[in-house]
Formats: sequence, C-alpha cells, structure tokens
Amino acid sequence: MINIPLFPLNTVLFPGMPLTLHIFEERYKLMIAECLRQETPFGVVLIDEGQEALGPLAKPHTVGCTARITRMEPLDGGRMNINSIGEKRFVIQELSNEGTFLTAAIEFQSIRTTDPDNADRMVAQFMPFLARYLDILAQIGQIEFDPSKIPTDPKELAYISAYLVQTSPTTKQDLLASNTTEELFDRLREVFRKETALIRAMSSHTGNDSSEVFSKN
Repeated sequence: MINIPLFPLNTVLFPGMPLTLHIFEERYKLMIAECLRQETPFGVVLIDEGQEALGPLAKPHTVGCTARITRMEPLDGGRMNINSIGEKRFVIQELSNEGTFLTAAIEFQSIRTTDPDNADRMVAQFMPFLARYLDILAQIGQIEFDPSKIPTDPKELAYISAYLVQTSPTTKQDLLASNTTEELFDRLREVFRKETALIRAMSSHTGNDSSEVFSKN
C-alpha cells in the first residue's frame, strides 16, 4: 500500500482519460503544489457524501483513479488550471481526514480479464452498442469522434467508452468499480443500451434540437 492525497470530485476519472481542473481552494492549491514539487500523482474519487468545494472534507467512494499532472497554468492569487491524465485504478484501504486535505492508504487494483481467449468476442459484442451511440450523437451534433481513434485493446476500449458515455457520475462509478473486464463490458452494454434509447426519445421529443437533449450543466 502507498499513501496519496485525494481530490473528491463530482466526477469519475478512468485510466488513460483526461481531466482538466481549476484549482482555487487553499487546501487544493497546497495539495497540487506538493504533487508538482514531488512529481507524484493524486487520487480522484467520486464524492459519496458532502460537497465538492468550500466546505468540510467530503466522504468519497472507495474506488478511484490516480491522476498525473501533465500541464499547469498559474493564475492570479495562487490559483491554477491543470491538465491531468488518469493512470491507475485503486481501492482505499484506510482514509485520513486529519490534515488540510484528505489522504488515504490505497492499493492498486487493475481490472483483470478472467478469460483472455474471450477478449475478442467481448469487443465484437460491444462494438455495435458503441457505434450506434456515437452515430446518434453525431446526428444531433453532440460529438465528433474519429472512429480510427477507438482502441482495440479491451481494457482501453472499455475505459474510453466509459469516459464518452453521457450518464450520471453514480453510474460511471459503478463502471469504475467493476473488477473484471467481463463485468465492465456487461455493465457498459446495459448503460449504452439505455442511454441510446433515452437520447433517441429526447431527440424525437425536442424535434432533433440538440441543445435540449443534454442538461446545460
């Protein structure tokens, strides 16, 4: 186990996926400054109880993902914008809120593929769900995605799909919490089936006005 600082957010980070943050609270300015100085990652965890900013330290879900800072833009007053990339999935073993910001003893737990010979079949079964979803988003002007950018590695495909799908943070947390590739693809197929049907229904109801299909939040 290792100890890392935690950043509780109302978002879920997946391995290999980008995350941009505006850092303005004193506690997180301190935390990010330490990560930059030591060239170490921080942990991104979805908030279970509490709020994201300007309040008591929130209680996080136990499964998160480390984030490696790739770029920092300094701003007035010590504020900063940072770009980061998700690295490794972890499970919190022990949480500490005694400092300025949350820290935790964590254990890295990559998802495993129980049957490697089944990997190609999993990808083949899932691809039609992803293709339909991206196609309908393109039709209503919500996304432009180059199909050639879709990875063929099962884990990479699963995580970029989890990142792309427009669904609730709680649902995304369930995806991140999947312990096996098979479990993750099973959940992804169900999420994509529901979200595709929902977008089609909403698009039809609004007369294909893409500005009303998704929440402005």
